[in-house]
Amino acid sequence: MKANKVVVFTTGGTIMSRFDSATNTIVQAENGDHLLEALSAFHCGYEIEVRDFCNRPSPHMDPEIGITLAREISSALQRQEVCGAVVAHGTDTIEEMSYFVSLILSESKPVVFTGAMKSSSEEYIDNIGNLLGAIRIAGNPASRDRGVLVFFNQDIFSARYVSKSDTNHMNSFVASSGGPMGAVINGEVLYYHIPCKQAVYPVTQIKADVQLVKACFGMSPLLIDACVEAKVDGIVIEALGAGNLPPKLLPSIRRALDSGIPVVIASRCAHGPSLAIYAYEGGGAPLKAMGCLFAGDLSGPKTRIKLMVLLSAGCSPEQIAAHFPTGAAG
Repeated sequence: MKANKVVVFTTGGTIMSRFDSATNTIVQAENGDHLLEALSAFHCGYEIEVRDFCNRPSPHMDPEIGITLAREISSALQRQEVCGAVVAHGTDTIEEMSYFVSLILSESKPVVFTGAMKSSSEEYIDNIGNLLGAIRIAGNPASRDRGVLVFFNQDIFSARYVSKSDTNHMNSFVASSGGPMGAVINGEVLYYHIPCKQAVYPVTQIKADVQLVKACFGMSPLLIDACVEAKVDGIVIEALGAGNLPPKLLPSIRRALDSGIPVVIASRCAHGPSLAIYAYEGGGAPLKAMGCLFAGDLSGPKTRIKLMVLLSAGCSPEQIAAHFPTGAAG
């Protein structure tokens, strides 16, 4: 039997919403039927099966939902007639959900996340183009073994690097490193490069409480102290520049490390890795010497997700350290 079916999981978000001109607001639709109706005007070459997985704005999504979603995607991909899966998701947390799923789903068949920056009935609409392109990507054999993908505005991204860069524009989605890995042009799926393989962790539940703290100049240690007092399982700090912090935070970070709480340093910059290169007090090199880990080119939110998954998988401190880069200082 030739695999020619793409399963589309709808989860809510703007792609399933409508613009209400009376109130000038965007409201959730009950299901994705209007998307299917619009798709019927195009020939994508694949049989489409729709699963109404849930109907939530993306700020309402969480790792527990992600575990269930990954399980249902995996089940669908086991079927011989299914060649790939698409997840229609809200844009606010799609970069986190897609990366989360990529860390726990070990399928060769393509999985493509997409959404819409504009709802139905708005002056500019991108929902059908994004969904149709995602279906074409999911059905294309060249998309196999490329990890979880994200598709917006004709560009194909790796879930590891994609981020939302604008609150409103249709070209909001960009890659933090390396640019798009491909595109859909005139209905044809094109790839520019092959992404690096990443480890997959078959966790069945998320048990770890990991907090994300964003650094700013002159900040107090209040938030880090609160994390230590709450006995969280991990702390990720979006540090300044290449991975540097105000000196007054250091005693609190040391207390966290002494309490057995892993501390991972990401950068709050949109591009470039966190590095252990500055030797001054609060710089990356002393932070590494204290025992902090470095996230490399992984964003703060995605570093938090990775640490949550590692802790939930039961990884030891040594195993966790092995899954993060060491920084430029060795």
